[in-house]
Amino acid sequence: MAKLDYQINPVLMEGTVTKAGADDVALNLRGRLGVIHAAPSLFLHQPREGRKFRFYFSYMQIVKAPLDYDYAPLQIDREFTPVLAGGVLSEVNDTAIKADCLGGLATIAVPRRWVFTDVTLKEGEYTEFYISPMAAVDEL
Repeated sequence: MAKLDYQINPVLMEGTVTKAGADDVALNLRGRLGVIHAAPSLFLHQPREGRKFRFYFSYMQIVKAPLDYDYAPLQIDREFTPVLAGGVLSEVNDTAIKADCLGGLATIAVPRRWVFTDVTLKEGEYTEFYISPMAAVDEL
């Protein structure tokens, strides 16, 4: 099989907070495109149920080995710019995948069509993608 040649690029996404806990915020992506469970530290503004957030996010790609990802811009620098991030597939089914990401800061569940790969998807595969901190729509 020929190797796929592609480049992932972040796009502006939007989601609505459906759960805002002390350690976990659930964000449903607009258009029923998935769910992100993230630490509150990834939000630039206070997450609360019903509040809409925008952020940059890309398709995911499967990689052979993870890089040494730097998450400081997401938590410390607090800039609304995307960074390259990594994760590990924790669930794979006929329609979707779930990945544990950002060094334990988030879990991302999206449709399989969001994953670029030339291998069969299976649990334990490494993935990488772009993501930014999440900014409240009413604060932009």
